Amino acid sequence: MKLILIVNTHKKYRKRMRFTNNNSQIKGSLITSSMNFSGIYLLINLVNNKFYVGSSINVFNRTKSHLKSMKGGYHPNIHIQRSYKKFGDCFSPILIERVNDKNKLIEREQFWIDELDATNRKIAYNIAPNAGNTLGCVMSEKSRNLMSISRTGIKHHMFGANLSKEHKFKISQSHIGIRHTEATKKKIGLSQSISVLQYSLDGKFVRKWESITEAKYKGFDKACISKCCNGQRKTHGGFIWRFNEK
Repeated sequence: MKLILIVNTHKKYRKRMRFTNNNSQIKGSLITSSMNFSGIYLLINLVNNKFYVGSSINVFNRTKSHLKSMKGGYHPNIHIQRSYKKFGDCFSPILIERVNDKNKLIEREQFWIDELDATNRKIAYNIAPNAGNTLGCVMSEKSRNLMSISRTGIKHHMFGANLSKEHKFKISQSHIGIRHTEATKKKIGLSQSISVLQYSLDGKFVRKWESITEAKYKGFDKACISKCCNGQRKTHGGFIWRFNEK
């Protein structure tokens, strides 16, 4: 059954939304910058009502990343990218469930994927039937180049920064004499290619990620995961992380 968006046009309730699916109503809220918590979200195409189900430990940052990659032309989900190209800026990020227990994020995402039939290409954009799986969302070389371009020049976070000669000298001096040990070099190399394991704080296995980069696309911080795996910090995002050394 197709998901139908019902918007209350009254100013007071404009950010609150309802949906109908299989004769039942689903409540949702437009995601705003204050929603820096974990939960399940929808990306809804307001033109054709097709949607994507996702989860993240920070729904605002994650959906913001979705919209940015669409505009840049490098979204990893080819169906979403094609729709953006066809219909333009018509996607709206909607929170449908706040999940306080981060250990249950994948479980709740799976519930909504199944409940909304999110892999049905006629009504939705999800590619993988299993929550937390990015199978099928591999970026093309063109998309990777577009992502690189989107982060260079005026779009780079340091663009236009005028550093004093003293500041430049300090930066230069801080890098002189740095020599990584063979063990450190090996760890750096492994962090870029080896799969990582995610555990709850009580040690229960959550899932296996093919790489740290894959986990990054679900809202986790790549550098923090690497530090956990290398023993430099204990946890990240409410989880324990370890390299899969098997």
